[in-house]
Amino acid sequence: MTWEIVVGIIALVGLVGTFVGAAVKVGKTMAMLDTTIKDLKETLMDFRANNKESHKEFYEKLDNHEHRICLLESSDYYKKKKNND
Repeated sequence: MTWEIVVGIIALVGLVGTFVGAAVKVGKTMAMLDTTIKDLKETLMDFRANNKESHKEFYEKLDNHEHRICLLESSDYYKKKKNND
């Protein structure tokens, strides 16, 4: 075996090692991204549930205020004041 063949084999092994190393790094990165996306999805689902509860309370308060406004508008005091203006 000549030195040229040995150098060629070493160069090919180095090239394959470079590609394998890059593939391993990409695989690790993809695994980390997958974990991050799953955590983000869980956080978003919790946020949506909390947001839904907050909106439900908000709409209940709005309904109560609408009822109070209707009572005030139908009261005699409001009618008298409106007629005087």
